[in-house]
Amino acid sequence: MSLPDKHHDAPADRVLELSGISKRFGALLANDAISLDLRRGEVLALLGENGAGKSTLMSILFGHYTADRGYIRAFGAPLPSGDPAAALGAGIGMVHQHFTLADNLSVLDNVMLGTEPLWQPFMRRGAGRRRLLELGRKFGLAVEPEARVGALSMGERQRVEILKALYRGARVLILDEPTAVLTPDESAALFRTLATLTARGLSVIFISHKLDEVLAHSDRVAVLRRGRLVAERRTLHCTRESLAALMVGARTVEPPGDTPIDKVRPAATTDGKPMRETAPTEPAGRTPITGDDAADTPDAAAETVGTSTTATAPPTDAVNMAPEPARETPAAPPTPTDAARATTTDAGAAMAATAPRLRLIALAHGTLRKASLDLAPGEIVGIAGVSGNGQDELAQLLFGLARPSAGSILLDGEPLPASPRALTRLGVGRVPADRAREGLIADLSVAENAVSERLADAPFSRLGWIARGAARALAERLVRDFDVRCAGTNAAARSMSGGNMQKLVLGRALAAGPAPRVLVLHQPTWGLDVGAVAAVHARLRAARDAGAAVLLISDDLDELLTLCDRIAVMFRGRLGRARAGVSRSELGLAMAGAET
Repeated sequence: MSLPDKHHDAPADRVLELSGISKRFGALLANDAISLDLRRGEVLALLGENGAGKSTLMSILFGHYTADRGYIRAFGAPLPSGDPAAALGAGIGMVHQHFTLADNLSVLDNVMLGTEPLWQPFMRRGAGRRRLLELGRKFGLAVEPEARVGALSMGERQRVEILKALYRGARVLILDEPTAVLTPDESAALFRTLATLTARGLSVIFISHKLDEVLAHSDRVAVLRRGRLVAERRTLHCTRESLAALMVGARTVEPPGDTPIDKVRPAATTDGKPMRETAPTEPAGRTPITGDDAADTPDAAAETVGTSTTATAPPTDAVNMAPEPARETPAAPPTPTDAARATTTDAGAAMAATAPRLRLIALAHGTLRKASLDLAPGEIVGIAGVSGNGQDELAQLLFGLARPSAGSILLDGEPLPASPRALTRLGVGRVPADRAREGLIADLSVAENAVSERLADAPFSRLGWIARGAARALAERLVRDFDVRCAGTNAAARSMSGGNMQKLVLGRALAAGPAPRVLVLHQPTWGLDVGAVAAVHARLRAARDAGAAVLLISDDLDELLTLCDRIAVMFRGRLGRARAGVSRSELGLAMAGAET
């Protein structure tokens, strides 16, 4: 995919220019003098650990936050900071990780919502329908205008989100974790759509933690770390290992790789010069971050996952100004290999002969229909499927938040109570997908959230009051052992980002009390950076090896294929048989409904 004028580094090719963007939330620094540009017809991938500043930077670009310093130019004209209407008017559109569609409205109503004139709005519906269909034909995004959004698949909903942005005149698209809830086929279709968009001169910024996607589908990569832009590279000169190292701070500048990546898109320039490796302009008195010294710099609190907030929302993506000890660079998450799958196949066969620790018998609840599954001690069983096919309902039952309308759940042969407190006492650890709403109480402190599931247990409670010392000691241990980035254990949970919230919830489930007998995890690594994902996977393997029965509900096929001894697929409320040694293609077919 290329354009005749795409690779010229002339000012006319720059559709966006961010210069010296800084944003601070009290003592927490989110963006530190970031300068970055975007060129016509290119795909720019934005990488960084949780808390690197990606969401804050995109929120400033889209007008949700006001920058403290710096300026933005869009298509050669100044772009006012903190003004979403101005961003939309300048041709900047954003597709959030969690879609912003009204399920009960039609595709056409969702696309037109907010664009209707005050005078005779319904007179424009016919014209809107014609324009929507024309955009679909032009960009290969076929939709049925009168279809109800709630009945669409995740891939179709994402298509509607993109069309909604194009309908408003977007010439730049920002995509936040665009494949997080898509099947492999839907992901491939998305990147074909992006190729069509950029071939027609649109530009794309996409945030992703999936390094293979970045390598295969971007022209340039920008890496943020601890609020700063530390590297820009042509994708052709990147590898998984070099990107992972840049993200976590092992080194800031590395010579471009010599070996091209398979299926890498054309480079952003053709003048033979590698993209610059950059450290932004430093404030007076501050030493630039380079080499191993980078590991000792102030760290980021973390990155918001999900729908953007308004400009007055509390900070969720910022830097903890307290210094942090240097950390060993985690390896990039492994790609599943035949040997690894053979190992899990053998383990799955062994588990079949073990008495189940957890048994689901013909469960029904909401869209869930007759779901049955046996889970043995010392195994990880994965549940694959596109979001919205019954995973949420199954998680509610296993978290003790609802009772099944039919069927039963047995723990070591005894009925499992529908009570979160009882589940905690029985040794059932739980990690919900929505950590902000279901995993933590946002207005309570980190320490209070660390003990929130054990308030009736010694030593965390005394005469009905929280034992502050014991709570603080536990929180400090979880923060240390699970690398939770926060401003301190007395800080409110809402001040952390989604990734660090998830680390706290995971630590509480694994290490706040006795070793869990059962672990139920719903999207446990959603929004985590490459190093954090590797650390979580190591923890889950250790829990399995210690005898826990682990149930992993995830949209990430790489995660399931890497970790699980057996995998079942959920489609339209039905749970297929859990099998060992299943291939990616088989999972993809089952997720699309070919078999369950």
